Amino acid sequence: THTWKTVYYQVIETLKFVLQDTEHCSQETRQVIKSHLLTIFEEGVDYYNQLLKDLGEIYHLELERFFDVLEPRDLNKTGRLALMAAQKVLLCLGDLARYKEQVNSTTNYGKARQFYLKANHLDMRNGRPFNMLAILAKMSNRKFEAVYYNIRCLMSRNPFGPASKEGLNVIFDEMKRRWELGEKQKLDKKLEDEKRDESSCLIKGSRVRREIWIRSEDGRRLHRTTSATTNSESSAHDLDTLSITDLNKRFINTFLHLQGMFFMQINTEDYSLASQSLLQQFRVLISKSPLPISVERLVQIMALNMYSIEKTKMRAGSDSPTYRSVMQTKALELAGDMFSVLLERCNILIAAGDPKDIIEPQSQRQEELTPLLAAVKVWCDWLIGNNDTWYPVVSAEPFTQLAQLATRLELIKPTVTKLLGECLSDETWSALPQSRREEFEIIRLAEDSILCEFEPWFRGLEWSTYRQFNPKTINQLCAQNCKRVDQIRMCAEVLEGLDPPVLKWSVPDNSHVCLVTDRDESTQASVARDMAEANLTALIARDEDILEESYKIGRASCRERV
Repeated sequence: THTWKTVYYQVIETLKFVLQDTEHCSQETRQVIKSHLLTIFEEGVDYYNQLLKDLGEIYHLELERFFDVLEPRDLNKTGRLALMAAQKVLLCLGDLARYKEQVNSTTNYGKARQFYLKANHLDMRNGRPFNMLAILAKMSNRKFEAVYYNIRCLMSRNPFGPASKEGLNVIFDEMKRRWELGEKQKLDKKLEDEKRDESSCLIKGSRVRREIWIRSEDGRRLHRTTSATTNSESSAHDLDTLSITDLNKRFINTFLHLQGMFFMQINTEDYSLASQSLLQQFRVLISKSPLPISVERLVQIMALNMYSIEKTKMRAGSDSPTYRSVMQTKALELAGDMFSVLLERCNILIAAGDPKDIIEPQSQRQEELTPLLAAVKVWCDWLIGNNDTWYPVVSAEPFTQLAQLATRLELIKPTVTKLLGECLSDETWSALPQSRREEFEIIRLAEDSILCEFEPWFRGLEWSTYRQFNPKTINQLCAQNCKRVDQIRMCAEVLEGLDPPVLKWSVPDNSHVCLVTDRDESTQASVARDMAEANLTALIARDEDILEESYKIGRASCRERV
């Protein structure tokens, strides 16, 4: 660290400052300084690469092995310290690569990012690599990545707090302005149009539309009333016509705007409008084929939702440990709704094919299911370890969908159980002689690698029992999918074991069923029914025939027919 500061960092920063002073520094001098800086970069890279090699040889470190974050860290104290030193060396190499791009006035930070990622993988408890990755993402205009890495920095055991908080505040302010100038104006205009259409065709004081039909033979009047519901089909159609790029941009902008509300906990008046828009965008996005969103992005979305729930918790010392803040309730609602959309899509895909294809995908439709199941599995892990946070439930819909998915997964339970039965636990594998260990490989899930050392996700789990090793004779993809299915099924079992339970196994139906209901929704439905009945009573009292049906508000449905 001392060598870096005195030999490289201070010298580089001084020369960069002189290089930027175009008023007092001639072009010729600037060229000399630039050439000198490039020489420093080359020599620095050689020095730190050699230092990295020496660390590996002296302390017998297989650094390539530890770039896999899921590999067991079976090191003594000296080995762990050497790994920390190697991480600092990689950070220096990343800084040198970043400085070189800046001096050359280029923006290809791929090499710098590679060094920062390697440093991050050596020890994900340190927040500094996350902070550097966030800086690169911001410089490359990748706002979502910048938010994710800043949040991971804040949640690490050794956070680099002030810089990450400031970075998040800047991004969230920008996302708020962008959303208000774009998405909000569109939604407000559409909402006004819908209200205008609705008010023109409803019976006063109700949400019931009146149509008058006159029979030609006797002239008796028939009143047809129709219960009004929100028309979301037009919104979904508008989103479906967008290009994947535009749809993804709108989704990310809305999502980050909502995350900014949870982070700063101010300016939340647009929460309902933004959350409804987000769910529509998310549903359309994940319904596309081929799936336009990666496993990494889906898992990062789940992680940001976990962080928002954690961020909005009541501070220690509140009157009741089970009391939730208003913002935490909103964060739980949004996360639950997004989880429900994921589950809904998984159920559709599984119902359209053979459930056995989940383990070994045979078609593109089933390949689309794998990243969705990865995100579902991640949230199921969170549910297992955080029942003191989400229970009692704020919405029943996610658990209704989860019960359906768990029921469908029961069809492949024998296959999953048989395959995982051939795998070894971490403890059993560690007890094998080295020659036997080579016959097995760790079940590497992409989502586990992404969220390694992320406390909200892994709370309640232990690597010694969670980590599994499959025989190399078993296809790794099959083992990965079996692990995901097993975790989802385990979550269903945990929910059935709560007191009172959220799910249960229904013997007559031979399926999992949800036991919780939405109190708020049932109350609203009751109020709506009471209003409708009150308005219809007057019509019934006048001996007029009533027909009732559901309809969606639209321009064509408001015409009075005679």
